[in-house]
Amino acid sequence: MTLKPSQQLETLICYLAECEQRLSVYSMDEELSQLLTLRVAISSCMKSLDKARQSADDAIQRACTEESLIAGLRVQGGWVIKQRERIFWEYPPDLCAAIKAIQKQAQCDGSAQPLVTRYIVAMQASS
Repeated sequence: MTLKPSQQLETLICYLAECEQRLSVYSMDEELSQLLTLRVAISSCMKSLDKARQSADDAIQRACTEESLIAGLRVQGGWVIKQRERIFWEYPPDLCAAIKAIQKQAQCDGSAQPLVTRYIVAMQASS
């Protein structure tokens, strides 16, 4: 029996909660190994779910008008599907170089402060 992506994710989340509860009781090495394996499984599931989401989004954009997507489409369960827009700016090379130079100078003289975000990634090991 094949589980739907939402069922797969729910199963993984439940398993993670169980692992977290057992961490304080069992061997840290054994539980850590299970959590690392689970983390890889979650990443794999998320990649599959994201591909499915992208396909659904493409189909929704083909089936609906831009106006209706901007206004929002109500879905059962209280959800609303909306189209949003993000704007990225492209600058000429000389302006990019000037911006980078200003940033580097601010980093060197201490007027810029680093903002650090730490996160964990799962990637396929190369052979």
